[in-house]
Amino acid sequence: MTVPSYVASDLLRPLSLETANALSKFYYPPVAAVSVSYPKEAIRADRLIDGQLKGFGQLHPRSQGVETLGTIYSSSLFPNRAPPGRVLLLNYIGGATNPGILSKTENQIMETVDRDLRKMLINPKEGKPLNLGVKVWPRAIPQFLVGHFDILDAAKGALKNGGFEGMFLGGNYVSGVALGRCVESAYDVATDVSNFLSLRRV
Repeated sequence: MTVPSYVASDLLRPLSLETANALSKFYYPPVAAVSVSYPKEAIRADRLIDGQLKGFGQLHPRSQGVETLGTIYSSSLFPNRAPPGRVLLLNYIGGATNPGILSKTENQIMETVDRDLRKMLINPKEGKPLNLGVKVWPRAIPQFLVGHFDILDAAKGALKNGGFEGMFLGGNYVSGVALGRCVESAYDVATDVSNFLSLRRV
């Protein structure tokens, strides 16, 4: 079962209340994905390499005095993401330290991202960007807080003790949120499932 823990909690509640209660304790803060486009000439000259915006993107520590968590240079990474003369930037805002984005309108979120970009990447006097979309995820990425794995072990133990030892929990709240960790964990779970089934063959 690789759905988010809060979904798994709802699904498993009729079967194992203890498991459901444990899985409901994980925290998923809100995050918004904001896609904006600027003319290439809007990029500050000191941010360009050979006249181009290059690289994967940038992370923004809170010490910079901005709300935006990070920016991906989508048009630098992938071909045909923006027409000639423009750049496409995918930005993330919100997170555990800024859950207030849920009370903001899409325009307010976009304006905040634009304001932040003008502090780091975009010429302050540039005109407004082209707003290509704001997607708010009310519960985005699980946070691995102190005690996370104790709660996870309690959920797994309750399943086993309740007679559901053939049900396995997976997903980013189990393995970690990085793509590589999710893939590695998927192989581990597949091995566990295979071992479980092989022991029960007649």
